[in-house]
Amino acid sequence: MRSVTTVTARYAAFALLIVGIIMNRVADMNVLLSAYDQCRSGKDWKYSAQKYEAAALLETNRLLGQIESGSYRPSKCSEFILHERGHVRDVKAPIFVDRIAAKAHNQAVLLPELRKKIIYDNGSSMKNRGNDFAKRRFETHIRKHFRQRGDNGGYVLFADFTKYFDNIPHKLLKEQFHELTDSPEENALTDVFIDSYRVDVSYMTNEEFADSMNVPYNSLEHVGYSGTGDKMLEKSVNIGTETSQSAGVYLPHRIDNYFKIVRGEKYYARYSDDLYIINDDKELLEQYRDDLLQMAKELDIFINPKKTRIVPLNKPFVWLKTEYILMKSGRLIRLMPHEAIARERRRIKKYAKLISDGRITKKESDNWYRSWRRSAMLNYDCYKAIGDMDKLYILLIGKFEKPLVSRRRRRSGKSVRRRRRIDRLRRERKHDKTENHCEAMVSCDGFEDAPPWDNTQNSGADRGGN
Repeated sequence: MRSVTTVTARYAAFALLIVGIIMNRVADMNVLLSAYDQCRSGKDWKYSAQKYEAAALLETNRLLGQIESGSYRPSKCSEFILHERGHVRDVKAPIFVDRIAAKAHNQAVLLPELRKKIIYDNGSSMKNRGNDFAKRRFETHIRKHFRQRGDNGGYVLFADFTKYFDNIPHKLLKEQFHELTDSPEENALTDVFIDSYRVDVSYMTNEEFADSMNVPYNSLEHVGYSGTGDKMLEKSVNIGTETSQSAGVYLPHRIDNYFKIVRGEKYYARYSDDLYIINDDKELLEQYRDDLLQMAKELDIFINPKKTRIVPLNKPFVWLKTEYILMKSGRLIRLMPHEAIARERRRIKKYAKLISDGRITKKESDNWYRSWRRSAMLNYDCYKAIGDMDKLYILLIGKFEKPLVSRRRRRSGKSVRRRRRIDRLRRERKHDKTENHCEAMVSCDGFEDAPPWDNTQNSGADRGGN
């Protein structure tokens, strides 16, 4: 018989094996190689990706050893300024191997647990979520509120966080991420990524540094600064890594749960640093605004007073750079921002100059414009604006080789369903007429004219029956 000590030792070894598997979800060659494939997708033309690909297995194995031993530390990011649709952003891009490590950690540790604790209407930086998802949910909430109320009355509270990613506190973020897993090794790797976001603020005086956590920080004011490292600010995350994206999604989840679950506000949603609440009671929304200010203070983030406002639904309002107008009939009109129209006009003029210089072909210009035009048709009610843009394009560049898609107005969901139902009935009617015509051509006097695979007209004797 086996001794009790042997059995106990084997069970203990099995338990340690299970704990080891749980503790090392990132330290897995398959996880790291999967993250490498995703990082490489669409980036094969870059030198850093090609250099890593030349010895992918060796480099990934080296990264695996560093994660297992706990010696992994991210390298310094390359910093640059990005001008994105009128916004100026300070982007800090990690090197290729650090992107692999961050993606593996985010997808293996953070996202599986994070998805369980966030609300459905938290629509940013995740699969099947994004800008279009957030807009669809907003329009759904507007229409449901209209049907519930019966008119276009009511109010909506819009709120925005000031320099959101620049002011995410590291201490609170570590506490929230540590709640997602009980593994000390995974928590230690989480701390490594968050600590790499610390900002050198050696230029601050002692008084300024002591009060730095209570004052909004703006990274654009200190781009390219390289200090002595004596004073490191324990807040701010880099725009460009998946860990920072998960931080932006998860940090204010208590605010989401408060309004969505505790207060029962069905028409609440948040997209990154923007949120809204739709309600009939203006005084209640004013109370919600005070509650939001208090909760944001507890999370050490700041509310933008200029963008936090209560707007009546019977007047034009803006959400995610799209202007909406709710009509008395319930129709929701989406208007293209003036900045987008002006930006496309400038782009068309640049296309014309590039074509005249011989740097691009007219076919390439046509394809780029068709892409913008199709997106505008699907996302906005801008029938006249598209027509004016077509005229400008033809005037500066010339006519299109292929005809453009009609500038028809975007139908509502009910109209689309009705149109599809009518088309289906027409197809069925046409199919019935074709069948009747074929039956009339088949002779009914004998069975020899029937096709051999048609046994419906054969008797029992022909099938071998009595």
